[in-house]
Amino acid sequence: MSSETAAKLRRSMQIIPSGTSTAAKSPDRLDPPVTPAFAVSASGATFIDNQGRSWIDCDMGLGAVVWGHAHPIIDARVTEQIARGVLFSVPHVIELQVAERVLGRLQVFEAIRFAKGGADVVSAAVRMARAATGRAFVACGTYHGWHDWAAVQHYGGSKSLGIPAEVANRTLGLAAERFEFAEAAVTGDVAAVVVCPEHWSTGDLHSLRRLCDRTGSMLVFDEVKSGLRHSARGVWHSIGVVPDLLCLSKGLANGYPLAAIVGSRQIMAYATQARVSGTYFTECVGLAAAMAAEGLLANVTQWPSWKNSADRLIAAATCAIGSSEPGGQLTITGNAASFRVHTPGCTPAADPFRRHFMRVMARHGIFSGGFIALSDAHHTSHIDQIEEAMVTAIERWLVRPDDTEWVSSS
Repeated sequence: MSSETAAKLRRSMQIIPSGTSTAAKSPDRLDPPVTPAFAVSASGATFIDNQGRSWIDCDMGLGAVVWGHAHPIIDARVTEQIARGVLFSVPHVIELQVAERVLGRLQVFEAIRFAKGGADVVSAAVRMARAATGRAFVACGTYHGWHDWAAVQHYGGSKSLGIPAEVANRTLGLAAERFEFAEAAVTGDVAAVVVCPEHWSTGDLHSLRRLCDRTGSMLVFDEVKSGLRHSARGVWHSIGVVPDLLCLSKGLANGYPLAAIVGSRQIMAYATQARVSGTYFTECVGLAAAMAAEGLLANVTQWPSWKNSADRLIAAATCAIGSSEPGGQLTITGNAASFRVHTPGCTPAADPFRRHFMRVMARHGIFSGGFIALSDAHHTSHIDQIEEAMVTAIERWLVRPDDTEWVSSS
């Protein structure tokens, strides 16, 4: 790491808590100086750091950039919108245009509201469910953003989070993402059951749908992460379970800030009653990017377009895990949307393999925060390099777990 970069890191830690406003990008979560400290530009599937080094990007803006960085068609549409204005005193026609395009693609939902980020729309769904049912409790089992009802379940320790106990007690945690735990938690007092459907089995999700119908609880699918990374319509469509409310964000606008919540007209009317609103929810830069992205999506023959590449990488990782000497145990979680190789039972933050993986990938000029999230811009040459580095990381770990000496000297 150059002295200039070290100084920038120190300064950012002094004036920005954790060094960045996005927790997943914090130096504590990554590994500078091995991984890049700061980005300065990006194009396609690569970015340049502040030391002039080029990196193959396997994170793609935490999975939000599905078409590649600085996509010419999307950015041209955004530039045109900027020239016309970005925030108006009345609704801009583009809000209606994007609403029609997204609802047309999803097909079964009747109404939509926009926001700027995933936490916005998932928390809006909870608020709407409470307004609709008159109930206070929410059941959930994983990460759904930083807002009070969700953070207390994911992080625990409501006092340290600044969340009053009376608020924290309204969230019911599911011990695991399985129907048996939901069945025990969901009663007539629960307003909403919020789940990331990609983490659940198809059978359990069908059972969960029936449970919500019986109890009058609203079923909310948080597809902020999976959504467009899974398929053109989402996990819900693939498994044949229609939620009461569907939350989307990553991929909608290729990294520009935009999120959406969709549902029936009757349920979505509660967005007005619950006062779900924000000045920048109808800012037009994100909407312009989404309009261009919808046009691109309508013209692809397979989505995600990188599915074959991701399947190839998963197969290579599976083979490496199965064929190497048994010095440690690894497994694979995820699919073409995104996947990670990890120690079974470990969260990403607690997994010792994750730091090893990031370092080996970095030695091959590849940036990963522990996951592999591809995009339409990843070409065969990128996939070749990713596969080589990933297999190397797995094989080295299985022979000599936490081989820091090799990583630092390679």
